[in-house]
Amino acid sequence: MAVEAVEAVLVSMAGSVLGLAVAGLTLVPLSEAVLGSPMPDGPLWICIAVVGAAGALTLATTLLSAAVVLHNRPGGVVGMRE
Repeated sequence: MAVEAVEAVLVSMAGSVLGLAVAGLTLVPLSEAVLGSPMPDGPLWICIAVVGAAGALTLATTLLSAAVVLHNRPGGVVGMRE
């Protein structure tokens, strides 16, 4: 399960970095045009909460699905009818 946890963290980090990059590419020009500053106006905790929630959701769904799949022994389910 440790490998799945590392995979979930890496996927979450990659998604957060790419998502923040795309958001920055769209919000910085808009903020520059509207506010005259490249920094968008708003509390930083919202960004941190969204990234944290995405990370927690990714970790939870990855570990839950891995636990369900790995519940049975692989040799025991070979040839088993659904």
